[in-house]
Amino acid sequence: MMIQTRNKLSTIVHPLVASMYLKKEYGNPHTQDHNDTLVIETNFPIDDNNSKSFNSYLQELLTDLPTIQNQVEARVGHIDRVDIRPVH
Repeated sequence: MMIQTRNKLSTIVHPLVASMYLKKEYGNPHTQDHNDTLVIETNFPIDDNNSKSFNSYLQELLTDLPTIQNQVEARVGHIDRVDIRPVH
């Protein structure tokens, strides 16, 4: 059985990030083991006529990712994984 919790992180901002939250996944209910995932939802201004625009925004976000991760870890502790996905 897997249990998930989500905690929104609204104190850390970035121009290419719509929202961030910490997702905790607990696998075995008899242990304290869990996986902490930072989920970043992007708000890239996509230009359908320019396929390179997505790549340039993603590159900028990935360049800034270590700083973002350090800020999050300073507030919530160790992060096991980072997921980046577009806002739907």
